[in-house]
Amino acid sequence: MRVINLDAVTRSTLSRLRKPIHYYYQFLKTSSDCLRELIFDTLQIQNTVRLPLNEFYEAEIPPDYVDFIKVGVQAGQYSRPLVSRHTINNLANFNPTTGVQINYPNYDYGDVDEFGNLFQWWGININSQGENTGGYYGIGAGSEPDTFKIIPERNVIQCNSQIGCTKIVLEYISDGTFANSATKIPVYAQKTIEEYNIWQFKENSKSYGAQDAQLAKSLFERQHEILRARKNNLTPELLNRIINRNTKASIK
Repeated sequence: MRVINLDAVTRSTLSRLRKPIHYYYQFLKTSSDCLRELIFDTLQIQNTVRLPLNEFYEAEIPPDYVDFIKVGVQAGQYSRPLVSRHTINNLANFNPTTGVQINYPNYDYGDVDEFGNLFQWWGININSQGENTGGYYGIGAGSEPDTFKIIPERNVIQCNSQIGCTKIVLEYISDGTFANSATKIPVYAQKTIEEYNIWQFKENSKSYGAQDAQLAKSLFERQHEILRARKNNLTPELLNRIINRNTKASIK
């Protein structure tokens, strides 16, 4: 895919408005602002990183993180997805004496008799010989080790303590925080960012009236529509494939 950097977009805007290089940083700032807004919904620039888990099964969230697309565990060339679980505790566990963070203990689901059978806590029926008489009602599906929870106030991804791996793969949307003059963007977005720069310049300049600013805004919105159309990869072939994948035979 052909790309262009923000430096070229900024200089192109200066050339169109016939402004000297002294306006460079002003237009570079508006270019970065426009790129950040486009990233959220239109461009949706995605990053994929491999994050290590610490001894508390936590992974630090990247600084440019906006929202996650998928959290998974690498399995060869594939990524096996993890499942978000809201019941994971947001609070870290600390030693009450030293104040040092420690792991949560494994949850005890009941007492174990001399035969190794769970009883009482689950309400399991056991006869006098220690034999299980059935009655497993409402126990559920058991442990779910492949779970995680995003905890933004602690800036971590908390994984289940039984996940059984040391790294996770995070696919997320970046906010473009670290955008600079060398930041690469799709060439499709060049005209949109230029029109945004011109609109913001006329909006905040005393040399232009409200009508000029409104016209510049309309041109930006038009270019934004064209950008969204160009980025839309929905084709008749893809629609047919989606329909075919979700059409299954059933017993009549």
